Amino acid sequence: MKMHMSKECRSKKILFVVMVLGILWMYATYVPYLLDYYIIRPETSVFSFVFGKDIINTNYEFEGVIIGLGLGLLYCVTANVGVSVSVMSLGLLLLTHASYIKYINRKELLRINDLKLTEAAGMAAGYIHFNYSRYLLLLVIFFLLSGAACFGLGLLNKQAGKIISQRRLQFAVRVVCAIVLCVVTVKYTDYYFNSKLTLDEVKALSLNGEENNRYVLYRFLQNDSLYTSVGDPQASYQNLLSQSPVSETKEGAQKPDIIVIMNESWWNTDHIASDKVVFSKDPMEPYKKLEDKCITGWLTSNVYGGGTVSSEAEFLTGLNTKYFVQTSTFYANTLGRKIPSVVDYLHELEYDTEAIHPYYGEFYSRDQVYQTFGFDRILFAEDMQYKDIYTKYISDESLANQIISDYERPGENKFIWALSIANHIRVLEYEAEPKLDYDYPISAELEEGAVSQEDYDTMINYINGIYLANQAFEQLVEYFERVDKPVILVMYGDHIPSFPESVMSAFELNTDDQSVEMMKKTYSVPVILWSNLKNRESNTGEWEGRDEPEFRGQAIYYLAEMIFSYAGLPDSDMMRIKRLERSEFLADTRTMVLDRNGEPMTRCSQKQLYIMKNMQTVEYDLMFGENMCGDIWKPGGAQGGDTP
Repeated sequence: MKMHMSKECRSKKILFVVMVLGILWMYATYVPYLLDYYIIRPETSVFSFVFGKDIINTNYEFEGVIIGLGLGLLYCVTANVGVSVSVMSLGLLLLTHASYIKYINRKELLRINDLKLTEAAGMAAGYIHFNYSRYLLLLVIFFLLSGAACFGLGLLNKQAGKIISQRRLQFAVRVVCAIVLCVVTVKYTDYYFNSKLTLDEVKALSLNGEENNRYVLYRFLQNDSLYTSVGDPQASYQNLLSQSPVSETKEGAQKPDIIVIMNESWWNTDHIASDKVVFSKDPMEPYKKLEDKCITGWLTSNVYGGGTVSSEAEFLTGLNTKYFVQTSTFYANTLGRKIPSVVDYLHELEYDTEAIHPYYGEFYSRDQVYQTFGFDRILFAEDMQYKDIYTKYISDESLANQIISDYERPGENKFIWALSIANHIRVLEYEAEPKLDYDYPISAELEEGAVSQEDYDTMINYINGIYLANQAFEQLVEYFERVDKPVILVMYGDHIPSFPESVMSAFELNTDDQSVEMMKKTYSVPVILWSNLKNRESNTGEWEGRDEPEFRGQAIYYLAEMIFSYAGLPDSDMMRIKRLERSEFLADTRTMVLDRNGEPMTRCSQKQLYIMKNMQTVEYDLMFGENMCGDIWKPGGAQGGDTP
């Protein structure tokens, strides 16, 4: 009888192990597909999505392995397969939904480094509300069935008895297994991102469409610092400079004061070509009034609907954030690290530098980052003299007044960098009371039922913010027209506003449309430049600067070089490299690559690939390496000569 019971228990234990492994294999194999299905939300059924087309990819395999290792680790901690699957399911559900929310608002998935941005993470948490959909229902049902099956197997395990009966031995085995699984997970992830998928394969050879494959766990675990082998920075640095000559600079040329404003969610509303919406006044009217006296056009942004830090860092450093995994964590990843910037360049030319941001300095750690950049003077909201509110944040008019006030301080050779906040999405906290009954100068008529009242309120706030940004720039032009000193005044946008989906539909802007024309509408930002340089003459009767820039879709990371060249300032190595890039690529961004004529590219020549690979090696060295190219912004070059 004892022998019979022993055989029966042994059979149940074997059956238990086989069934557990089978369920976990199915779970780890198919969950990655379900997560991708939830993000993409195609019209097809889940069966057609998984089995009807060839979508087997190593990234799915990677996600399956990570899920399997994670389940093993959870089982070591809980000693209960049902609890392990339930915890894993809840975590994956939250991660996938958060990635979906970020994707529809920003066109990129959630990254592990996003968790470093505490205030931004809290802001994002406010969006985590679940609305019923068949995609959500499918995912929840699968997770519930998996959990229920594993809890049922747990009952079978109880009847069969413990596989290891001694508690101390059980605990020891679980601890050892947990340690082994942790090490294996870290090593496997490191191997996958560093060896199996090298930097060249992932980035340089893929011109665009980085987020088109929406692998939730793969994207979440991607981290710039995982890439450790990017080539020889010094060789890449020299290779780039050898192809780019130094531009002549006239001795004794007068240095203009330079003021650059990056305006939050400033976008050209002329891209709205829809009969479904009519504005009471053209939001771009003040901008168009200035076209006769300003240089206007558009730039190409790397980000959509958010990611201000990306567009800010691209101007200040000249680095292309396409080459980094994330957009919003540029500052978080470089805290305490001295990244060469335009501030270094202007200091060498004896400019006094100032940064103004009408919000809290802790936001995206700008208080620390601006100090590391080396700005001589830094103003945040609490330091500002002018604090009138546009619905919730300090207005662009107040920012313009602050710029004028600071410009009038004694001193020569001024550079003012200003980053507006007025038109930011209304989710950040600020000490001032919001103006809920703001008297908007522009209203809109839409087709009945096209958008909800809440979405209309969001849209009208953005549209008026764009109009008021144009007015603020007009105010600055009127002031500087009365200034005798040479001045260059520039304003550009960071990204399209994060309009709700219903508003985008009413505007007939389809972000799933991969055509170049639609990309230009949704990833373009306006730029406007005013100066009095043309009105000034040197002793020789000539203006000391170079040719006027023509803004026809260049990437934002070219803007500083274009401004400094226009001002007639001396070259730096970064400026030479940017001109070399610009001679081949009008824009090289995450979503589209445009050749020198503005035509879309899907393949590149050997020379173009060579430039891309060398540039990304230099950029990774500046961000994460030994900073061998640390004097890249020094006027005259790293050693004051033609090459380093």
